[in-house]
Amino acid sequence: MYKNFVNGKWVDSKATSHIDIICPLTQNTLAKVPKSTEVEFNEAVLNAKETFKTWKKVPISTRIRYMLKYQELLKKNSDDICQAITREHGKSLIDAAGDVFRGYEVVEHACSFGSLAQGETV
Repeated sequence: MYKNFVNGKWVDSKATSHIDIICPLTQNTLAKVPKSTEVEFNEAVLNAKETFKTWKKVPISTRIRYMLKYQELLKKNSDDICQAITREHGKSLIDAAGDVFRGYEVVEHACSFGSLAQGETV
């Protein structure tokens, strides 16, 4: 059973029902996620709104460092990510690896925002 991730922490849900994560290849249930209550959902949205108030003040150079760390984690954990994609979406490992590689490309593009912004604001 998974928990909700809110404000940087895993928290138990008060949900009374859950959603099954089904492997499309075997039709086996891999896990269950809570069908969060309206209160839990609203708390998560409020937290995201509050967090954005400080995040929007973070300089682009600092955001880029976070994205570079994210890219490092993607590369370090790519085999596990590919396995998860295969389990949860029924894709072959080669297709999953293509998805992860496209993720690297998205991160690389995000890391170019510092240079892209200079063309408009400097």
